[in-house]
Amino acid sequence: MRGTTEAINLVAQSYSRPLLKPGDEILITHLEHHANIVPWQMVCEQTGATLVVAPIDSRGEVHEDAVVALMSPRHAPVRLCTCIECPGPGTADSALDRRREARGITTLIDGAQAVPHMHVACRNWAVISTHSRAIRCSAPTGVGVLYGREQLLESMPPWKGGGEMILAVTFAKTTYNGLPNKSRPARPISRAASD
Repeated sequence: MRGTTEAINLVAQSYSRPLLKPGDEILITHLEHHANIVPWQMVCEQTGATLVVAPIDSRGEVHEDAVVALMSPRHAPVRLCTCIECPGPGTADSALDRRREARGITTLIDGAQAVPHMHVACRNWAVISTHSRAIRCSAPTGVGVLYGREQLLESMPPWKGGGEMILAVTFAKTTYNGLPNKSRPARPISRAASD
């Protein structure tokens, strides 16, 4: 991936958009980075879903009870992505994640800033950056990781066409490759290789 922003957009457009319908809700917190707000606003505009924002308290924290209170009965299984920015106290808590899962809520964890500082228990989706202000993993800028459960990845249509995501192609039909190539576009050719 070219960063966590691209990874969030991939989940929003390829996994969530085909499943969402008018009246469904996407639950995020007031702590989110704009890269974890805008993709969900776009999907809401495209599908008629509603963006719901869990508030923060006077200390700048999101509490489990506030998130649970916003888990609407309109949430159908796999029709909701709860996106939680990890640094908020309690938001990456596995007990809260289990409560979401029990209600059929698919969770995406934006771990761009959190992964090097805390344990993140991921049951569905997680995105991390190898080069953010918090991590500095000696990786180049623009490199991100998308973790997804195999069942969720298999259910997604490809996000980009061409390159390694193709198993076979004719003018009548294209057969897509299996994971992990299904969501992988062609590798860029280095300048030296193309000269």
